[in-house]
Amino acid sequence: MTFLSLLEKLGDHKLELAVVGCTYDCLRMLLNHLDQAVQFTSHRTVLKNLGFWLGQLTLARNRPLKSRQLDLKALLFDAHVQGQLTAVLPLVCKILEGVALSKVFKLPNPWTQGNLANFKGNAHEDLGFQKTRKEI
Repeated sequence: MTFLSLLEKLGDHKLELAVVGCTYDCLRMLLNHLDQAVQFTSHRTVLKNLGFWLGQLTLARNRPLKSRQLDLKALLFDAHVQGQLTAVLPLVCKILEGVALSKVFKLPNPWTQGNLANFKGNAHEDLGFQKTRKEI
């Protein structure tokens, strides 16, 4: 049994909100130190794992991401400007993996299409795309 299935079986909405909030907090802390994530693969791995977890907690269960907590478009734009796409692109990719299990966020959902367009545009503009693509 996975932790996610345990949360679902417990059916405690307050606990689920607390877990999602804690995930956002952990991501926010790690995103404040993106310079380390660009240098160290272990930091990027933690970011990707948290991104996957967030996607499973939210998008895969037909629940939206809170843009006030984590704005993917702004995150991609800032990372592009600061040269930190090698850390942010894999994170966004893992978050968006949750769309595959969703009934609401599957294509042709406008929110998903917009985020994928931002993802695709930033990936091809990044000079280090070959390295980033291997990590994803």
